[in-house]
Amino acid sequence: MPGLVIIKAKIKVLTAEEGGKRRTCIFSGYRPNHVFEVPVNNYLITYIGDVIFDYPEICPGDEKEVIVRFIKDQPIDKYLFVGNKWRIQEGSNLIATGEILELL
Repeated sequence: MPGLVIIKAKIKVLTAEEGGKRRTCIFSGYRPNHVFEVPVNNYLITYIGDVIFDYPEICPGDEKEVIVRFIKDQPIDKYLFVGNKWRIQEGSNLIATGEILELL
């Protein structure tokens, strides 16, 4: 798909006990902030991408394989390799973690 970088990933939507801030489920098309580096000097760099899946929903505590589509026009290539892990956030609130399984 032109203009997109597509990966297969495993995401884990965190429960409150695991540090997650979301109390409700996510649905296919979810567009959170993707954070590949812990902020330095409180400057958070986020990347644009949506999470696509065939499940009805993914709720806190669930771990599922999904497709993540990132907009290509952002400096994200250095983070896209199998095994890399990242944070999925809403603003500064941690929602989930992800791990890259495959570059598509």
